[in-house]
This record gives sequence, C-alpha cells and structure tokens, in this order.
Amino acid sequence: SKNAALTILFDQFSSRGAEVPFFGHIVPVYTSPARLSYKTGRPVVVGGFLRTGLLKYKMVAIGDPIIPDLSKPHDEAIRELTAEYIARLEQVIRMAPDQYLWMHRRSAKIRHAECEICNRHDTVK
Repeated sequence: SKNAALTILFDQFSSRGAEVPFFGHIVPVYTSPARLSYKTGRPVVVGGFLRTGLLKYKMVAIGDPIIPDLSKPHDEAIRELTAEYIARLEQVIRMAPDQYLWMHRRSAKIRHAECEICNRHDTVK
C-alpha cells in the first residue's frame, strides 16, 4: 500500500550471504533487504534506536535512503546494496557500541583478524 514501510533486522551473519566489509573484516551477511529492494525498486533506510534514558529512546537514520541501481546486473547491485547497508549499520553501532548486543558468536566467522568490538560480546555464552 502507499506510504507503508517494512522493518527488517539484518545484522545476522550468513554462511551463504554476500561477503562485505564489517568493522574492517570481510564477513558473510544476509542479502534479503537488498534483494527485496532490488526486486521492488524501493529504497532501504538504515537506522536504529539509541537509549537516551530510562525507558527513553531516539530513532536515528543514517544517511539518505539507499536507492537500488536497477541498471546494474542483479548480483552486482545486490552486493553493493548489502555493503552499503552494512556500512551504515556499523555507523549506528559506533554511535553507542555499549548498546549493541550480540547473542551469538560472530568472531568465529570473521576472517583475517580479531575484531575488538565483535569479540567484546563473545564472552557471553
């Protein structure tokens, strides 16, 4: 319908997803938001909620909406869209890293080095 929005949580790693940079490491992530955006021609808006006080939050959006480039081949466009929204997720996390919670191991999937922000949460079992 007109003036509708769909919210998708997209911070999970995927063994079959696109490999994109995340905190300086190449990681596989789901491409569902990018595929949906490319298929519908609709933009992706990346944001998050930051705690500002007891039971108080503010919503933040990072940058302008990401418009899918439908002139590009499907796989190239999907990878670029995915890389862009993951880069923006990283910006949200950097705004308040103490407020971002990972409930599963991520560092095992990060190649080439240890990620300080990622590993801080991996001690929770």
